[in-house]
Amino acid sequence: MKKAILSIIIFISSASTVFAQCDSLDIVNNRDKLSFSIGMGYDHSAIGLGLIGYPQKNIGIFANGGNGIAGLSYSVGIKVRYITRGIVDPYIMAMYGYSGSIYLRDRDGARTKDSKVFTDPAIGGGIDVHLKNSKGYFSFGIIAPFNKKEQKEYRDKMEEKGYEFRNGLILPIGISISFKLRII
Repeated sequence: MKKAILSIIIFISSASTVFAQCDSLDIVNNRDKLSFSIGMGYDHSAIGLGLIGYPQKNIGIFANGGNGIAGLSYSVGIKVRYITRGIVDPYIMAMYGYSGSIYLRDRDGARTKDSKVFTDPAIGGGIDVHLKNSKGYFSFGIIAPFNKKEQKEYRDKMEEKGYEFRNGLILPIGISISFKLRII
């Protein structure tokens, strides 16, 4: 976990350094106060929609909901961004919500009642890439949930119950990709 946190800090530091020399005040003045988003990753509950509002220009609160593959899921959290003079703004975030799912099928291919969505606290970081003269921007990030132990234990329990897993991977981090459209 310490390596993941250190990697996020280095990534954000280098992104803010590389793009600090861009000089477009029009882009800086065009930052969102409220945005609608569509994306994929832990912060968007696998695949989902959301809202993020900034009560203060650098601090945002988000709520997202989506399809966590094994069922509906949600994510809520805080995002702290550093507004640069360029088109790229680095950010860090903390959230509680979707951290993975175990999708189990019966012999007919239908989802069983044993399928489960997991929620945990997580931290992450990334960059927002703003488009010139546009109300939209892309967001790319890496998110690390704190507790994957429950998922591993549940998977082991389901294997004992007779389920076979084609993909038994439980990844310690996830990638987030989203498009945000400024409402205000």
